Amino acid sequence: MNNRLFYHEKNKQRNLATKAAIYEVMAKYYQGVEEANLNLLAEVFHPNWAMRDNDVPQRDQINVEDKPTFIQRVRLHGPYQDYAADRFMADLKWFDEGWAFVQITKTTSGNSTLFFLLETESDWLICDKIWVNTSGDPKQDMDTISEYQVIENLLHTYQEAIDSSHDQYLQQLLDKRWNAKYWRGGQNLSESSRIDFFDALSETRTDLSEIIAIQLFQSKLAIVQAEGQDRKFTAFFVLFYIEGSWKIACERRVCPI
Repeated sequence: MNNRLFYHEKNKQRNLATKAAIYEVMAKYYQGVEEANLNLLAEVFHPNWAMRDNDVPQRDQINVEDKPTFIQRVRLHGPYQDYAADRFMADLKWFDEGWAFVQITKTTSGNSTLFFLLETESDWLICDKIWVNTSGDPKQDMDTISEYQVIENLLHTYQEAIDSSHDQYLQQLLDKRWNAKYWRGGQNLSESSRIDFFDALSETRTDLSEIIAIQLFQSKLAIVQAEGQDRKFTAFFVLFYIEGSWKIACERRVCPI
C-alpha cells in the first residue's frame, strides 16, 4: 500500500506521535516553571536554548537570556503560581527535518508565547522562547495591513542589503544581539553571531525566494516565514517593534537533510 497517502495508517500514527511528543515537552516546560522544577527545565532545554523578549523597564531593547541564566532565575524565584494556567497550543508546525514552531496562547489575555523546537536523536528539545511584555502599555489600534507591508518591505530591504553588502542598512535592521541558527537534522545545529555575519557579509547571499507568511503578535512581535530558492531551506525571521521601528532579532533556518 502507498504510504505516501495522507490517510495511510502509518502517517496517522506518526503525526499523532509527533504532536503528542511536542505537547509533552511543552507541558514539562510549563510544569518546570510553575513548580520551579529545575530538572524538568534542564531536560527540555537544548544546550543552545535562548529566550528573547522586551521585558526591560522602557521596552526599548531586546533582552536575551541563555539556559543557565533562565534556570538560575527560576531557582532564585521559586514556583511561579498559575504560570501554566489557562494556556493552550494555538499553533503547531513541524518539518520532516526535525524542526517545530509552537504558539502557546493565554486564554485570559490572548497573549502568545512562541517557541522553536528541534528533534534530536532521542527527543524534542526547546531551542528558543520568544515573547513580548505588553502589561501597562497603552492599547494601540494597529493598522494590520499596513504593518504587514512595512514588514514585507523591511525583509526585501534586508535581502537587497545583503546581496549588495550594504553594511549601513544592515547595522540599522539587525538587533545588536542578533544571531542565526541553522538546522540540518540529527545533531547538526550551527550558529552565527552578529559579528560572524558582518565578517562574512561580502561572501553572503540570502537566496530568499518568497515570503510565505507574516504573523503579528501583541502588535510588537512578528514572525516571518520565507522559502529559499528551489526550496533549499525554510527561514523564520523574528522581529520586535522597538522604539518606533521593527528590528530583526534573529533568524532560524531549516535545511533539508
